[in-house]
Amino acid sequence: MPRIPETLRLKGKLITGEVWVNGKLLSPERSLEVCNHSPTGFSWGYGGSGPAQLALAILLKYLSKEKAVALYQDFKRECIARFPEDDFETKVDLRTWLAGLNHDYRDKEQDAEEACQTTQPR
Repeated sequence: MPRIPETLRLKGKLITGEVWVNGKLLSPERSLEVCNHSPTGFSWGYGGSGPAQLALAILLKYLSKEKAVALYQDFKRECIARFPEDDFETKVDLRTWLAGLNHDYRDKEQDAEEACQTTQPR
């Protein structure tokens, strides 16, 4: 797992749903294997399934699966949902966001895993 950089530079192209993290295209594949919210891809600017998939994909890049699953809904609400519903370029200080959490991620682990299980296609 890569070390969390000081700043994440995020860029998104709405028409394609593509997102780049620090200049590298972010793949949805691993996040879809963990929790399939949005098989059609990433989105942002609201609190739905596409933003959830993006939040999970970003966190999986830098955190353990357990931490990412426990925290991605909060990350979606507090960061991804606030992006404009358009092409964007922004910076996110993931270290500061993680340091500011008021809860222990383990408290949410089971609930998050259950939520992901209910969203898997049957």
